[in-house]
Amino acid sequence: KLDSLRTKIVPLKENIVVDFESQFDLKEGIILNPKEIEITGPAAIIDTINFLYTKKETFEKLDADLVKTIEIIHPVKTSVKPEKVSLKIPVEKFTEKDIRIRVQIKNKPDDKNIKLFPSEIELTVLVGLSEFENVEGSNFDVFVDLEKIDANSENIPVSVRSYIPNVKIIRFRPETVEYLIETR
Repeated sequence: KLDSLRTKIVPLKENIVVDFESQFDLKEGIILNPKEIEITGPAAIIDTINFLYTKKETFEKLDADLVKTIEIIHPVKTSVKPEKVSLKIPVEKFTEKDIRIRVQIKNKPDDKNIKLFPSEIELTVLVGLSEFENVEGSNFDVFVDLEKIDANSENIPVSVRSYIPNVKIIRFRPETVEYLIETR
């Protein structure tokens, strides 16, 4: 029995391992062009495919953008169009930036005043040179959650969240702050 041929368009995912020289990292996500592939083959095979991968490749010690043509892995008895795609790995030099940020208080009862000591933290992030000037305190959520107070401790842990992709939080100090609760 012959199986009917079927064609469909599926997303392409990269199967890439990247290692960078010291102080370099991915500027933005790895880019595949095109991002979708047309695959043709027996319906029994095509119906089970929701995406395809590129050939597995490893790139080491990158310190500059890399552009390369890469093959697409597909099952036997199928064909793909195109057979190869363009892969771009945008690389950038990164540096540290220190930012002072006020600590916000979450889950604060209305009938209480809360004082934190200190009320600010020093946040150190790793940021690409192209974004260095744009990264500021408002890009981060720095807070303590009063629901996490431990009755046996005078300190409460500080949490930090970043709203910017490709900015890595290296450290922040202090990691806990003292608190004082006053009833209004």
